[in-house]
Amino acid sequence: MSLRRVIPLLTTLACLGCATAPMSFTSPTPRLAEDAYSCSLRKVNELGYTLTNTSKEAGFITATKQTSGMGTKLLTGSEYHDQLTISIFGDSASGRKIRATAGRTDRKSNLFGTSSQAMKPSEAGKADANALLQSCADGSMPTQGLN
Repeated sequence: MSLRRVIPLLTTLACLGCATAPMSFTSPTPRLAEDAYSCSLRKVNELGYTLTNTSKEAGFITATKQTSGMGTKLLTGSEYHDQLTISIFGDSASGRKIRATAGRTDRKSNLFGTSSQAMKPSEAGKADANALLQSCADGSMPTQGLN
């Protein structure tokens, strides 16, 4: 196989690998850690997510929201879930920040069991992460980066 054919193939494979990465948004917050945690927890609930893990001491919240309906599950065996992971880190001296990471999974069920596969975050999931930061951080535009 010639080098001309190998390079586009490797580039395509590398891009496909990046397509499923969660997307993180970070914004500074003037709030105390406890206040930022409480605000984030309240916003996650307002957005319709179900909490899956929380730690007030660590400033960590994970939550999931099913985004597909019964028709999708019956026809394809798939359930799509948006996931949010919130981290509150730093201190008042160095600058406290909130990071909201959006992800998505496809949970498939069949006669042989259930499997989960990571997917590219949905637009709604990314919008939810930004909405949380707009409500609980300092209101500035969050910076985006891959997790």
